Amino acid sequence: MGAQPPHTSDRCTVFMEQDAFQLLREGTQRPEVMAAILYSVIENYRTKVVGNRPVDKEKVMFQGATARNPGLVAAIENIFGVEVVVSPYCHVMGCIGAALLARDAVAASSGKTRFRGLGLADLDVRVTTDTCDLCSNHCVISTAHIEGVEEKPSFGYLCGREPDDTRMRKNLEYGPFRTRKAYFSASRGKGAGTGLPRVGIPLSLATFGYAPLFTTLVRELGGEPVLGRETDRDVARRGAAVVGSDFCFPVKVAHGHIISMRDRDDLDGVFVPAMLEEERNPHTSRARFCPYLQAIPSVVRHLFEENPLGPALLSPMLDLNLPSRDIARAIMVAVAPVLDVTEEEAERAWLKALDAQRRYQEEMVAEGEKVLAKLRREGKKGIVIIGRPYNTLDPVVSINLPMKVSEAGFTVIPMDMLPFRPEGLGEALSNMYWNYGQRILSAVRQVADSEDLYGIYLTSFNCGPDSFVLTLAEQVMGKKPFLILELDEHGSDGGYATRIEAFLDVVRARGQSKGKESVYLTPSRCEVSDLAGRIIWVPRMHPYATPLFAAVFRRHGLEARALPLTDGEAHSLGRAATRGSECTPMALTLGT
Repeated sequence: MGAQPPHTSDRCTVFMEQDAFQLLREGTQRPEVMAAILYSVIENYRTKVVGNRPVDKEKVMFQGATARNPGLVAAIENIFGVEVVVSPYCHVMGCIGAALLARDAVAASSGKTRFRGLGLADLDVRVTTDTCDLCSNHCVISTAHIEGVEEKPSFGYLCGREPDDTRMRKNLEYGPFRTRKAYFSASRGKGAGTGLPRVGIPLSLATFGYAPLFTTLVRELGGEPVLGRETDRDVARRGAAVVGSDFCFPVKVAHGHIISMRDRDDLDGVFVPAMLEEERNPHTSRARFCPYLQAIPSVVRHLFEENPLGPALLSPMLDLNLPSRDIARAIMVAVAPVLDVTEEEAERAWLKALDAQRRYQEEMVAEGEKVLAKLRREGKKGIVIIGRPYNTLDPVVSINLPMKVSEAGFTVIPMDMLPFRPEGLGEALSNMYWNYGQRILSAVRQVADSEDLYGIYLTSFNCGPDSFVLTLAEQVMGKKPFLILELDEHGSDGGYATRIEAFLDVVRARGQSKGKESVYLTPSRCEVSDLAGRIIWVPRMHPYATPLFAAVFRRHGLEARALPLTDGEAHSLGRAATRGSECTPMALTLGT
């Protein structure tokens, strides 16, 4: 390209733009800045899309309208070191493919088509709009009045009903999600008017999985639980405005929920526990929650300090492995500003809350068994929506993608309607110490081994634990089709629709699943005797700890050295060997 570009972020176009403006302010010439952006775009493609998949060493074909940009073509050739072939019709290849698919679909049917022909462009077409009042959606229906044609096509029905229907169409494929929401709503309690201290429970993060635990606990402690409203754009906007760091979208949304409850004058307290660890099982080492679920009370504490006359922040530390009396003591101290209870009362409340949570989980699995039995009877396929509950069940974070999948004719099933089977993870995953990581991989294996199920994994951009779990999920799923969608606050359902449609086309075309397809990973073993005559490289995680660890190994007769300092080449090598979503230290360590 004839330019010597400086480095810019390959994270996403938002950060590339920030870097570009910074470079321009520093006096970098526009051609160099543009070249840097082109390189970043291709680096983003390499790390986020290609990952560690093989690339042809001689020639690749570049399709799509962006292939008409010679700068991008040159960037691909320089980064991958291959010849890039571009069709003169690259910008319409998608149109050609769609036309071929339509031709094949018509040929496979009766041979008839509703396509009115290119002559439609010469007719007068008038579009009118009206509001449908059959349900709370209040859809704006557009109707086309075509010159000389009696039929009046219309569109805009969110429920999927036909124009001649006089009642809302009930989307039966979305039923399992409605069932879960009904169980969830049952946790809301009797409502206002009890005269008891009112404790708000934000509908975010851990609440999506532990609402029965939280609401029962508050109720048994003598309070009135007030479960928050569902996320909307206003909540998300307020959260993004007050966060103090670049958190994942669910944590930003949680800030919005918490500050909305903080500002209410009808609440005495807001319940935001520090979720440390789920009860461990004998098949894995630990069951830790995400670091943000552990630290969220500390992260939002300043919001309550800004409003000292508002509701109190109630934030007990909950480790489900501790003796019930220890947990009760932590609860008693945490709720003291609002609820006056003894240790014995707190312990009784905790045990009842645990019982409510376990019953809820059992009922959800029982509902899932009914759904799976129905799918088998009808010979249909279901789509399990895999991921952390606050990604899959929050309507704004998930952009209602489960609903979109169900509207395509597939039954969608929440992940927690599948039983948790840690014994099926295998020895190689026995040190999966994340609670949700274990549950995600358990669901992935069950989907891979089921003839009736396929999986869509919803994850959040910038999720540290998921960045590693995703790779394991892909490996466990094996060759079975599997869709992973990364969500953030900038996304829209339109941006994901094409990928969902393509995935569902693959599912339809695949026919019946081929039985058990999951892959059991080979555990990594290393005996001391295997290290004789070999060098142990210790990652540079700390300026003093790294050489200290190397010295300890040497003291025991093993050759150990600190890894050399990293550089750009090491980073590129590391990125090429990983999926692309992992943290920078992972890529640097692996590349070095």
